[in-house]
Amino acid sequence: MASTAADRRGHVRGESIAQKRAGRGVSTTSASPQHTTPARSGGAAGGSGLFDDPSSSGARTSPGTSFAIPPRLAYRLLAGCVAALVVLQVVPALFSSSAQKTITAQARHRKALMAGAGESWILPRKWRGIEPGDGPATLNGETLPDCKRVLLYRFEGTHGFSSELMHYLRAGVIAQKLGYTLLADDSGWNYGALSDYFLPRLIHCRPPADWFSTDLATRLGTRRWQGKDRVWVSREMEREMDQWIRDEMLDPSMVDELRSRQHGRILPEGETLPLAFEDVFADFASTLKEVWRPNAQLALLVRQQRLELGLGGGALRHRKNSPTFGGRNRNIGGGGSRAVDSQQQDDEDAEWEMNVAERSDRGPVVGVHLVGRRPRTDLSVFGISNAVVAGDLEVVYEGAANALRRLTHSSITSPGYSRSRPNIFPPTATPTLVALTNNETLFSVFTSKSSLSEYNIVRTSPPPFDELRQFNEILRLEVTPDLQPPKGNANKLLREWDQQIWNEDVPRKLKVLLTRYFVRDLIVMAQHADAFVVSGASPTGRLAILLSGEDGAIGPRDLNGGSFGGRVRSVDGWWSPTARAGSVFG
Repeated sequence: MASTAADRRGHVRGESIAQKRAGRGVSTTSASPQHTTPARSGGAAGGSGLFDDPSSSGARTSPGTSFAIPPRLAYRLLAGCVAALVVLQVVPALFSSSAQKTITAQARHRKALMAGAGESWILPRKWRGIEPGDGPATLNGETLPDCKRVLLYRFEGTHGFSSELMHYLRAGVIAQKLGYTLLADDSGWNYGALSDYFLPRLIHCRPPADWFSTDLATRLGTRRWQGKDRVWVSREMEREMDQWIRDEMLDPSMVDELRSRQHGRILPEGETLPLAFEDVFADFASTLKEVWRPNAQLALLVRQQRLELGLGGGALRHRKNSPTFGGRNRNIGGGGSRAVDSQQQDDEDAEWEMNVAERSDRGPVVGVHLVGRRPRTDLSVFGISNAVVAGDLEVVYEGAANALRRLTHSSITSPGYSRSRPNIFPPTATPTLVALTNNETLFSVFTSKSSLSEYNIVRTSPPPFDELRQFNEILRLEVTPDLQPPKGNANKLLREWDQQIWNEDVPRKLKVLLTRYFVRDLIVMAQHADAFVVSGASPTGRLAILLSGEDGAIGPRDLNGGSFGGRVRSVDGWWSPTARAGSVFG
């Protein structure tokens, strides 16, 4: 048996690395015989193998070490490379095909939800035939660029009309400031589609084919979202939107000064739009100008309501057959003039004068926004006393009385609402209060106050009975032999508002019909009434203030640049650019 004295690890196999390392330290002249193991050949005879020990071989080795791969291993590596190449080529195509099928399914689902309504955006006239897609489009030598940065606002189907519109406008302001193209997915909105009420917004770039999808877009508020080309937002991210507006658009010192103000039981005139928010108000008004363009159906309803309330028909007064009104004497479909009977023309003039009576022939028309008591709303944020509850009718009465005072008396300390268009009425004229509310009980309580007996109090007119009759099975306006039992509580909506009933029991066509009349009333009161008293603590009140514009919200200014108050006046909360008024303070 061979001795292992020269190597204590003699039990290790001779061809092991440990044995070879030990062999280098043993003298070749040792008396003890060494057990040698033939070296493993790595190739042809006499070649230096991968595991050969150079010290045990008399052959001269080259400075570089040769590296040989066994054939079986080489075949395996080659097969692996081919498989990897196939995966890199085929798998992305499979994913692309799957994504395309998903986008197609989403587009088909959106089309069913839209029920024939158009999109909220539109391309310039010469590009109307271009469909959304990837990359720019070329037509007749001209190029329509693709939308490099897109901000998608997704409408939700749970909250009120004004609340959702204000969130949409906030998204529009953010898109405007950061250079995004604003697009809206309103397929799931519980009020129909934006195109049911407004003309589409004009955009000057080609949206991507999947512009309505949030799969490839970054959620607003996530890390480094402002550097992404595709961003989406909804009312779920209202805190993130409020934070961005506060940090990027408001002056902290002016906001702190606003926090320190304390008022009594009613917000003073001139505080509806604080100085701290005037600049951001202009940004919101600019976005609203693009979004809020009534379509033909809504514009007709607005004109009819103005005539009904004696607020004019949208034409120039004392101008016979004004083209802005559309008198019957206009040339229709032809270029030649027609002879008009003088008696017929005089009759039309008399009718015109009656419908748009001069200010001296009618009393002031003041709109009042009735929202009902909302004890959960914290008015202390606006500096209002804690003893006052939002929606208190006593505060509304006081606001209406102040408006009538300014419409009948003008002084240096309390001038009329507009110096460019004076609207002073005779004190003896009977004023009309127009209530904007969908709550019969609340309206009855409002009219029961004895001090209002000298006023003419009305509600805005509902849709015509003939239009509502087609929904008789739902609204149950008249009992007929074939009338089926009600399937929901939608018949209550014409008397008392309930958001849950609206979301669950009202069909889309009826929603669009009723919403058009609500938007009609909001436009007439905010833009055409002599004054409008609103609750700025509510989304509808803030939207009305925004619709009135800077002149309507601020009115004439004093020598120091302060506001005397405009035609649209809030009695319980100033206009805020954020969804939650307290968010402006952090």
